[in-house]
Amino acid sequence: MMTANRTLALAAALLLLSCAPTFAQLPQTRLYAVYPPGAQAGKTIDLQVTSAADDDDIRQVIFSHPGITAQPKTDDMGGLLKTPRFIDNQFTVKVEGNVPPGGDEVCIAGGCGISNARAFVVSDLPEVNDPKGNNDPEKAAPIAVDSIVNGVADSRALDYYKLPLKKGQRVLIDCRAERIDSRMNAVLTLTSPQGRQLARQRAGNGHDPMIDFTADADGDYLVAVQDLIYAGGEQYFYRLTVRTRPYVDYVFPPAGLPGTKSKFTVFGRNLPGGKKTDMVAFDGTPLEALEVEITVPADARAADNAIDLMVTPAEAGMDAFLYQFKGSNGASNPVRIGVARAPVTIESEPNDDPAKATKVPMPCEVAGRFTPRGDRDYFEFEAKKGQVIWIELFSHRLGLPVDPAMVVQHVKKDDKSQEQVRDIAAVDETAGVGDSRFSTATDDPSYRLVVPEDGTYRVVVRDLYQTGPTDTRRVYRLAIQPESPDGKIEHGFVPDFRLIMAPTGVGDPKNKNVYDTGSTVLRRGGSDELTIMAERRGGFEGDIEIVVENLPQGVSVDPLIIPEKGDMARLVLRADEKAPWWAGELKVVGKAKINGKDVVRQARASQIVWGPVQNKSAGWSRLGASVCASVTDAEEVPYTVTLGEAKVYESEKNKKFKIPVKVSRRDNFKGAIKINLIASSDAQLAGKGVADIAGDKNEGEIEIEVKGNAKPGGYTLQFNADTQIDYARNPKAVQEADAMAKQLEEVKKTVEAEAKKADEAFKAADKAAKDAAEELKKAAAEQKEELQKRVDEANKARAEAEAANKEAAEQVKKIADMIKQMDAQKKKVTDAAKPKKTNVSMPIGTVVAKVIEPPKEEKN
Repeated sequence: MMTANRTLALAAALLLLSCAPTFAQLPQTRLYAVYPPGAQAGKTIDLQVTSAADDDDIRQVIFSHPGITAQPKTDDMGGLLKTPRFIDNQFTVKVEGNVPPGGDEVCIAGGCGISNARAFVVSDLPEVNDPKGNNDPEKAAPIAVDSIVNGVADSRALDYYKLPLKKGQRVLIDCRAERIDSRMNAVLTLTSPQGRQLARQRAGNGHDPMIDFTADADGDYLVAVQDLIYAGGEQYFYRLTVRTRPYVDYVFPPAGLPGTKSKFTVFGRNLPGGKKTDMVAFDGTPLEALEVEITVPADARAADNAIDLMVTPAEAGMDAFLYQFKGSNGASNPVRIGVARAPVTIESEPNDDPAKATKVPMPCEVAGRFTPRGDRDYFEFEAKKGQVIWIELFSHRLGLPVDPAMVVQHVKKDDKSQEQVRDIAAVDETAGVGDSRFSTATDDPSYRLVVPEDGTYRVVVRDLYQTGPTDTRRVYRLAIQPESPDGKIEHGFVPDFRLIMAPTGVGDPKNKNVYDTGSTVLRRGGSDELTIMAERRGGFEGDIEIVVENLPQGVSVDPLIIPEKGDMARLVLRADEKAPWWAGELKVVGKAKINGKDVVRQARASQIVWGPVQNKSAGWSRLGASVCASVTDAEEVPYTVTLGEAKVYESEKNKKFKIPVKVSRRDNFKGAIKINLIASSDAQLAGKGVADIAGDKNEGEIEIEVKGNAKPGGYTLQFNADTQIDYARNPKAVQEADAMAKQLEEVKKTVEAEAKKADEAFKAADKAAKDAAEELKKAAAEQKEELQKRVDEANKARAEAEAANKEAAEQVKKIADMIKQMDAQKKKVTDAAKPKKTNVSMPIGTVVAKVIEPPKEEKN
C-alpha cells in the first residue's frame, strides 16, 4: 500500500474558469496616464485621464492614499439637464494638507472594472502646469527655484523654461519621467543667458537626468526638456523640479543589521554640515559626506514598495527600507537601504591582489566599492568540509548600472608552501523567477558552496562594466553565510521565502512577449487570476500555501499551493453570479512550515508599467504599493469550467491519470469548449493535456502522463479554455446613451425656443434703438436731452439683448455639439453591444502536482 507521502498529490480542487481577458478579446480598463502626474499637498487640481481607446464609462479615480480623493467633472447645462452629463476623463482631485510628500498610486474604474496603477506624486513645493506654447526659447515659460512644473513632451519639439538665478546660487534641476511611469526618456539642457550650453544630461537616476549647477553670474538661464528621440504625447509626461534642498546620491554601507541603530555615511549634495570628498557622482560632481545614525527596522521583511524610486523587478526580492535625510534646508529625496543578513564590515583596501586578500569571518556582509575603474577585490574565509555556504553579491539589486561577477576558489599550499588555487565556480548572474512581464532575474551572482574539504576559500568580485565612467555609487554587498541547520539566524542563512504578486496583464496567449498593462477583473459568474512568484532562500524547498485575506462579498479563491521546490503559480479568484460591484486592494500571504515553525510572509505587489512597442521599446515593470482587483456587475460570463474534484489524485511514474472537467452553462450558451494544457513546470509531466467538450456536453476528461524520468518534486500544470462566444459589450451603456440622447433632444427644444425668443428680443431692441436714434435726429433742441436718455437706454437694452442672443446661440451650438458627440458615443456603444462571434482563450486554473518514486515492494 502506498503511503501518503509517496503519492502524486494534485491540489486541484475546484479551479474555476478565469475570465482574464486575453489580447484583443474581452475589454479591460487600462490606464496610460494622468495629468498632472502629481500635486502639492493641500491643493485641489483638475486631472485629465488617458485610458485605452476602447475604454468607456470611466467614473472613478481611486488613489492609494485615503487623503487624496477625486470627483468626476459634470455639466448640467446651467440646470437644463436633470441628469448631469459626465465630462469624459476629467476629474477634480483634492489632496489633503496632511498627505505626506512622496509617491502614491492611482487607478481608474468603470464598467469593465479597475485598471492598472500609475504613479502620482505628492509634494510640499509650489506646482504649476506647463502653459504650452513654450517650444521656442523666446517663449520660455517661467520656472522658480524650489518649485515644480508638470509637463508633457511634444513630438519633435523641446519645452523651454526661464530660470532666474543669482551669482553663486546652486540648484539641482531634476526631471522625473521614468520614475513616475512615463514613456519619456528625458534629456535636460542648460544654457547661459548669453546662449552658451553649460550642461546636458540624459541619465543618472535610471534614465532620468539631473543637472547640478552653480550660477557664475546673475541672469535668466534657459532649461530645455525633450525626449531623447523627440517622441511626445500624453504618455510622455514629466515633473521638472528646481530645488536647493539636500540630495542623497547614496548611503554607505548600503545595508545594516535589522533592529540596530548604526552609523552610516550619507554622500550627496547640499548637505548641511557635509564635508567635500574625493568621491564623484555619475555627472562628475564631487560629493559631500556626512555621518549619520540610522535605525534599521527590526522587520527584515520591510516591504518599502517605493514608488518614488521605481524599484525594478531585479530589486524586488531584496529586503530594504526607505531613508530620507532631513537637514536645515529641508528633506532629501528618499533612498533605499538594504537589510543585512549578517554583521556588516567595510572593505579594507588595498585588497586588489590575491596576496592582499581581506580575511573575513563567517557569517558576514562586506560593504565595498567597484572603484577605481577595473577594480578586483579579494576576500578569504575558512570553512569545514561538508558545510553549506551561501555566497551572494548585491549591487545590481541596489538599483545600480553594474554587472557584478565573482569567482569562488579553493586555496591551499603545497609541500613547498606555494599557493595552489583551484577555481570552483565562476558566477555572473542569477536566474530569478517570473516571466517576460515581471522577472526577478538579476546580474547579481549567487552561489551555494558545498565545502569539499577543510581549508581556505577565496571570493574574487568585480564589475564587468569596468570600462564605464567613474561613479562612486557603484557599491556592493558581499554576503558569506553558512546555511543555518536549525533555522536560527545567529547560526547562518536561515531557510525562508518571499512572495511577489502580479496582475496577469492583457496578453496574447500565443506570444508571451506581446502584452499590455492589465489588472485583476472579475465578471459575475467568472474568474480572474494573479501570478504568484516565490523567491526561496537559505535552502528552503517546502510547500507554500497561498491565502487571500479580507475578500469582499461574493468573491472566493481556489485552494493553491506552490509545491515543493516550485517558484510560480497562478492564483484563481472567482465571483458568484450575484457579486456586487467592488474595487479594492488584495492582501495575499504565503504560509509554510520551516523547521517546525509556522512562517507567514505577505506578498509584495508589482505592476506592469508598459507593454513592449515593436521596434521601439521593451516592456517593463516595477514594484507597486498594492495590487487592486474589482468585480464588475455590468457583464456575466456565459459559462464556468471546473477542473478536478475535491480529492487527492494518486499516481506513480509511467502511469496516466485523468482530470475530470465540468461545464456550467448560462444564457443558453451552446459553444464547444477546448481545454488545453498551456504550460508545465517540467516537460516530463505531460501527456495529451486536452479535453474537447461539445456544445451539447457538460463533461470531459484531461489525460496527463507521468513519464518514467519525471523527477520527484513539485509540478504545476496550467490550463486554458478556448471557445467562441457571442459577446455584447456593456448593453447597459446603450440604455444610458438612449436616455441621455432623449434628454439632450428635450434640452435642444428648450434651448432653441429660448434662442428664438432671444433673437426676437434682440430684433425688437435693435429696432427700438434705431427708432430712438432717428427720433433724436429729428427732435428739437429742447427735446434732445430727454431723447438722449431714451437712446442710451435703448442702446443698453440692445447690447443686453445682443449678449443674450449671442449666449443663446452659443447654447444652441453647444447642445448641437453635445448631441453630435452623443450620437457618436451612442453609435459606438450600440455597435459594441451587438453580439459578435469572439474567440476567447481564458486561463481556467493551475493544477499542482507532487511526484514521488513508486514504493518499494516489501519482503515477506
